[in-house]
Amino acid sequence: MDRFIYIRNAEDDAYMNKVSNFKGMEQASSGVVIMYFESPISSGVGPNAYDKITLAVTANKEKEAMMDIGGALAGAKSGSTAVIADDYGSASCSDFISTSAGVTTISKATGGQTKRVMSIVENTTLVAGDSGTTVICLPTATTEIDLPALSAGLAGWNCRVILQSDSGFGGDELMDQKVNIDMGSGTANVGIIHGGDAGGSDQAVSGDDFIACTAAASPGDTFDFITDGTRWYVTGHVVDASETPFAGAAG
Repeated sequence: MDRFIYIRNAEDDAYMNKVSNFKGMEQASSGVVIMYFESPISSGVGPNAYDKITLAVTANKEKEAMMDIGGALAGAKSGSTAVIADDYGSASCSDFISTSAGVTTISKATGGQTKRVMSIVENTTLVAGDSGTTVICLPTATTEIDLPALSAGLAGWNCRVILQSDSGFGGDELMDQKVNIDMGSGTANVGIIHGGDAGGSDQAVSGDDFIACTAAASPGDTFDFITDGTRWYVTGHVVDASETPFAGAAG
């Protein structure tokens, strides 16, 4: 009989999966640890569908929290259930995971969905586990999206970013707020972005470390990113042919 894990964020927001479906975890930033599990409905979602559990842990104690989680996954007898974090029940497997605010989010794969969609309204840092995600950005203020730091292990990471506005798409409507996509400095990024029916284009040059969408950006502007681990390759399309999104700094 397999062993199970249990995680609860609130009275009506809980998660259980087999330990054998655990795929790993990472420290996403200070005080943040993310666990990944193969989705129980992966056959209906698509290959490699995963569920993502974001935990708030004690800053500078991420290693200790991850070791405690690993022990909870491996310990106890076969057939038992390990509680990783239960905010509602005031329990966790580690002294470094809060028993009242340890679970930040429980993000589950959705049946019939072939691509993961993330909607953001504020500054967001994407992590390794976000590869393959379509990010829909609806900013309420100037917003920055940080792509993950490049490394050999990140080769193949990809995402799509689509800009939106409160009233959706259409005509010559412009964005109310600025959006900046930070690709990291000194990465010799490569790309071309085509613009509008007039056939304009903007090509990356040395030092272009940002996609800077100013107040002239339009709902529907779309940018695709993929990396070989050393630089970003970017393609995209903007509604207004006069837009030149590649930039050396945030707009």
